Amino acid sequence: EAVVEELAASQRAEAASHQKDEGLGFPKGVVVSPKLPTVLDTLEAIAPLPESSDSFSEVSFTWYVNGARVSGVTRSQLKPAAGRFVSGDTIYVVARIENLEGHAAEGTSKTIEIVNAKPVMLSDVRNASGLNGLRLKAEDPDGDKLRWSVEAGPPGISIEANGRIRVRPVDLKKAFSGEVVFVAEDPDGARAELHIPV
Repeated sequence: EAVVEELAASQRAEAASHQKDEGLGFPKGVVVSPKLPTVLDTLEAIAPLPESSDSFSEVSFTWYVNGARVSGVTRSQLKPAAGRFVSGDTIYVVARIENLEGHAAEGTSKTIEIVNAKPVMLSDVRNASGLNGLRLKAEDPDGDKLRWSVEAGPPGISIEANGRIRVRPVDLKKAFSGEVVFVAEDPDGARAELHIPV
């Protein structure tokens, strides 16, 4: 990760050394939004035009994922399919403004990291006739393997590694009312929960 950041820093320094600032000014504060993106997010570069630009000034964007240029994307947005980024990847963008006279300036955003996305519960149990044998489904946008667990509920309810619920008869000393909570958790601790009243 340090090597990737070092490479990105050297590429940004090289881009800065090739800048021309001939009457255009320098785009201040190129920012990538959201600040904590996941693999589900479309990234947006925000590069305010300098005061010295005119209505004919053109802005183009060059996106970098882990220091490698993303080919074919010159707009302010980087969609997940085009960027092919995964959790842990680093991304920055270079905004270039050029006017009709050919004067140009560039600005580079800070490097951001793609963060872990929360799992998504896919099961809808509203019409289920019972819990025993029911298989819950969830998916992780990052492709991580999910671990199932029962966080709350009456004794005798368990869930298998594949999401199948098992209910075994238990002699309750006291009646239980409340809910059972099933959890699908990724290796980084992000989780999806399903609450079922019992």
